[in-house]
Amino acid sequence: MERDTLRQILTPPGQALLAEACALSPDDTTFLACASRLGKRHPPDLVRAALQLAMARRRAEAKFSRAAAMYFTREALEQATSEPVARHRARRLAGMRRVADLGCGVGGDALALADHAEVVCVERDGLRLDMAGLNLAVYGVRERCELLEGDVSAVDVGPADAVFVDPDRRVGGKRRLSIHDCEPSLEAMARRFPGVPLAAKLAPGVPLEELARYGGEVECVSLDGELKECVLWRGWDGPARRATALPSGATLTEDAPLPPAREPGAWLIDPGPAVTRAGLVGGLAARLVAWPVDASVVYLSADAYSSTPLARAWRVWAWMPLHAGRLREYLRERGVGRVSVSRRGVAADPDELARKLKLTGDAAATLVLTPVSGRACVVVCDPIPV
Repeated sequence: MERDTLRQILTPPGQALLAEACALSPDDTTFLACASRLGKRHPPDLVRAALQLAMARRRAEAKFSRAAAMYFTREALEQATSEPVARHRARRLAGMRRVADLGCGVGGDALALADHAEVVCVERDGLRLDMAGLNLAVYGVRERCELLEGDVSAVDVGPADAVFVDPDRRVGGKRRLSIHDCEPSLEAMARRFPGVPLAAKLAPGVPLEELARYGGEVECVSLDGELKECVLWRGWDGPARRATALPSGATLTEDAPLPPAREPGAWLIDPGPAVTRAGLVGGLAARLVAWPVDASVVYLSADAYSSTPLARAWRVWAWMPLHAGRLREYLRERGVGRVSVSRRGVAADPDELARKLKLTGDAAATLVLTPVSGRACVVVCDPIPV
């Protein structure tokens, strides 16, 4: 979509076309049929833009509560921070009077920041900047934001109490993990704003050792059990690492040495992805009075368990060396006919194992394939994790 096309979409006839496009609920399989239907009465380029926007709005429902009124391109939506994650990060910036949002995209972060501060939004892509203005208006915070078009490395943002930067991690059309392959580079932003607190949204898989030179805190954030991002908080006092699980907001900052590995107890515990990525599994084990079942995997076990958003856990029925015949006998004795199988650190194929078991009962169970003290084992658990 071009900027001029967006302007046409914003006219009364364009809005009527957009409403028609949204009513058709287009997807990749019906796009051409929808385009043919609408193209009888509207220009082809405008129809294409309206259908693409309608599809983007549907996808955006997983990220934004007001997606049905917002504006996106497909790529910009993929790069946009989901609303719960953006609001969590913005709360950490509460108390700042003026925040610079460098590389604001379509405004996903700015709309959350504007709840707490005046925001200077900088974006070199004019179309995305126009969409950011529209999206900020949808959330009623447009008047708290100044929109500047240009390169974030050069635009004068004036005085700022804090800087937020979301570097482009798809340089050359490929996803990048290293901070050295992003635009703008983290190093350039750190030099440009010396002494100013800086928060940088980075890829979940960013090499954490690259961030050591900047000091501050590295926060790993998950949403609904999926790791979403790592954030470097330079200039904030606090722990070196933090794991945060959303939407609850539960956090873990302490770490501890892991106790020796031993066989499973009454509960099998799977630390959340933010905890694992932040390297705080030892701290979680200490909090839960748990131990690892093997030195090579991150499964923990405990004799008692209090539910936490930082992990999920299954009540253990039994555990045994991984042998299909013995496992089949155990499950049949308990009337188990349905199993879900997961594995970590064991080469066995979960689907093949499920086929070999040939179960017929009415009960269900979860089978976790994992090393236990160096041996490939299966832990039989309640079907639903806590």
